[in-house]
Amino acid sequence: MDWVEPAKAWELLGACLNLVGTERVFLDKGLGRILAQEVVSTRDIPSEDRALRDGYALGRLQDPGKPLAVLGQSLAGRPWDQELRGDGAVGVRTGAVVPPGTLGIVPKEEVEEAPDGAWVRLKGEPPLKDSHIGRKGHLVRTGSRLLAPGTKLGPAELSLLAAAGVGQVMVGKRPRVLFLPTGSELVGLSKLLGEGQSFVSHAWYLAWRTEEEGAQGEVHEPVPDLEEEIWGAIQEAVEMAHLVVTTGGTGPSDRDLVCRVLLSHGARVIFRHMPIRPGGTVSAFLVSSTPVIALPGGAGGVGLGCELLLAPSVRTLQGEQDPGPRWIKCTAPRELQRDPVCHRFLEAWLRVEEGMLCAELVPRDFGGGGLVPLRGHGWIHVPPGQGSLEQGEKAGMLLGKCTGRLLQQSQEARGL
Repeated sequence: MDWVEPAKAWELLGACLNLVGTERVFLDKGLGRILAQEVVSTRDIPSEDRALRDGYALGRLQDPGKPLAVLGQSLAGRPWDQELRGDGAVGVRTGAVVPPGTLGIVPKEEVEEAPDGAWVRLKGEPPLKDSHIGRKGHLVRTGSRLLAPGTKLGPAELSLLAAAGVGQVMVGKRPRVLFLPTGSELVGLSKLLGEGQSFVSHAWYLAWRTEEEGAQGEVHEPVPDLEEEIWGAIQEAVEMAHLVVTTGGTGPSDRDLVCRVLLSHGARVIFRHMPIRPGGTVSAFLVSSTPVIALPGGAGGVGLGCELLLAPSVRTLQGEQDPGPRWIKCTAPRELQRDPVCHRFLEAWLRVEEGMLCAELVPRDFGGGGLVPLRGHGWIHVPPGQGSLEQGEKAGMLLGKCTGRLLQQSQEARGL
């Protein structure tokens, strides 16, 4: 059997994926979408010189020690547009347009004010040139880049676009992903459970997980362990979806038919199997140019295959800039035995200890064990080799769920 290393498997699959298309959406519908084109500012921000403090706008003073007549007020939305004289002051509020001729702004607490507000006197030195003034375009210049293609639009990105007056954006279309749970023992959630049967759950986990990443997930009714039924379902699915995912039927037994059916009908092999535990029988194919990811039936292999291959595929189909698996660095919580051949992935939580992120293995007896593809935040990676990964030794952690991007950016920002 030819094994493909996990990183190589994603490289091979990623090369078969393309942006599914673009569409224009209003900004209030852009949350979580992937930007499909560069956005540049069409205006200076701010569009005029603005006050950065509450206080008084002053011109070039003739005698800084003398009282200055208060000529008026420049307020947000009601600017003072007369030329500022050297013997006068104009009250300003933060964000207000700076009057013409302003040298600088002196904060309110640095002046003595007349009881009737008619004059002010400086308590100290006159303000330096441009003091507490945000000049036109000091935040954003016309023509400067706001966001690059491939950016995922979160609250911060959308707020930036709103501040620049951008009302619509071009984004990647949401890919359609079809999930085919295979196994004669499986029944849909709306059916009665018979003896020896199980409800479909892993395929729904994958559908919900891909929807977190922006896809439109749809779960097919369970497909029985019959070659003609499996092939018919795959043929129908590849005509309807941008990506097809099967669960179950990837093992070496006579009843594991999915990979056998794909090969016998001429599907192009992208890769077969990875030296990983769990989920070593994960495979990928092309059928009529549509990628088909074949995941095993076990919970661990489904969860791991999702984050190594499926979630990155969904991000790629939408044009995300850095779509690959989400990795951070952590320290081994205890001694972890290496496998001579396989990459071990051990499910783990992240917790905060003394202000730092620490990884902790999910106990085997934790509720739902064997039923849920991922209960923690991801998996600690134990590379193959001899001996052990020692407690406290640096290790990689593959992240799952939508916490992945946030945690990765947090680590990068802190230089970890």
